[in-house]
Amino acid sequence: MATIPYPCVEFHRECNAEIGQSCFDSLLRWSLSCHCPLCGTSTEFDETGIPPVEIGTKLLHENGTWKLYLQTEEVAKAALALKNVLQLSPADALALAKKNNSPVYSGTAVEVEWLKHSLAGQGVMGRVVSPR
Repeated sequence: MATIPYPCVEFHRECNAEIGQSCFDSLLRWSLSCHCPLCGTSTEFDETGIPPVEIGTKLLHENGTWKLYLQTEEVAKAALALKNVLQLSPADALALAKKNNSPVYSGTAVEVEWLKHSLAGQGVMGRVVSPR
C-alpha cells in the first residue's frame, strides 16, 4: 500500500498515512488511514469517486499510469456513456468519444478498470493498456 505524509489531528505532527483505492458495488472508492505514534490518534477516510490530486498522484507514481481505449465506432453512444459515467458536459464527452487511437482516460489501474466496466454496462466496450 502507498503512503503519503499526513498531519496528526492532535499535534499536527507529520505521520505516514496509508492510501488505497478499490472498486466495490460498482463504486470507485479511495481510503486513507493514519495512526500517530506520538499521541495514538487514528484518522480514517473512506470516500467514493476519484481521489484528491495528492493521493491520485502518489498512487500513479507507485503503480504507473493505465490507459483506456474505446472499442466502438458508435461515437454518439460512447459520448452518452462517457457523459453519464464521468459526469461530463455533452461537449467534453463528445470530444473524448471522438478520440481515434488515443486513450479516453488515463489513471490508476483501479480507475481504468472501474471506467471500463461502467462503460460496458452501457454497451460501450473498452481496452485497458497497462504501463508495463
